[in-house]
Amino acid sequence: MCSAAFNREEAMRWGSIIKSVYRADRTASDAKAMLEIELPANWKVIARISIEPSLFKWHSEEWIGCVIESLTDPSCKGIVYRGTETELEWIDDFEFFLLSYTEPGGVGKVEEGFSRMYRSLKVHLCEEDKSMLMTEYIENLQAGSLTVAGHSLGGALTVLTAYTAAFYGIETEVYTFGSPMVGDKAFTSAYEQAVSNTWRIYNAPDIVPKLPASELGFVQPEVGIQVNSLNIPGSGRGLAEYHKMDTYLTCIAQYPNDSKPKIEKVE
Repeated sequence: MCSAAFNREEAMRWGSIIKSVYRADRTASDAKAMLEIELPANWKVIARISIEPSLFKWHSEEWIGCVIESLTDPSCKGIVYRGTETELEWIDDFEFFLLSYTEPGGVGKVEEGFSRMYRSLKVHLCEEDKSMLMTEYIENLQAGSLTVAGHSLGGALTVLTAYTAAFYGIETEVYTFGSPMVGDKAFTSAYEQAVSNTWRIYNAPDIVPKLPASELGFVQPEVGIQVNSLNIPGSGRGLAEYHKMDTYLTCIAQYPNDSKPKIEKVE
């Protein structure tokens, strides 16, 4: 359960950074683009994040995210993941098996493909000729606070990253947009206790947050902030449109910035 009030501007900020990662991915063929993404004032990219593309045929690009750092307070860091914004063919590439979660602090079971994705992540430091697995990077990360944010499949990576960070005692906050279900009830309950400040934002007509499906033993965190693009005149229609990061940003911009927002319990 979230222990803080929802901040619309913060959600917009992290969602906009994710959108910048999408733009960099589409407009450049090399890693340099990740250094040039648009960031809020006084933030910089300190590392790029790659995924092993040969493991996932739907994923044509290697770069999937970045690590950023506050210039005013270097102990404040962020990890941002993009996902699949318009193409949903990845659904056919996952068999949605629940397997025991064996990462540090692991409890319960998680979707096998998401876990495999997470274990394949590599962090490439910008100021050093050095790369390491994300799991190793998190274990050694010096951060007073960490925000992890992701869209679509990047939301699943966000949950697994944040859970690891919390295990190592890092104060962690999460923003996910259109994230699928990641694990079973045991894992999800452990995650909610470890990362209480999780803002799971989902669009009512978007099918991705309903996958892989509760009938298969998967569970979303108990609460989530529901937006609904169907209530916004001129908003696009169709499965891909409902899932787009732009659609989420449009919806969040109109969400009431109340200290006590209505938080929808997952059915």
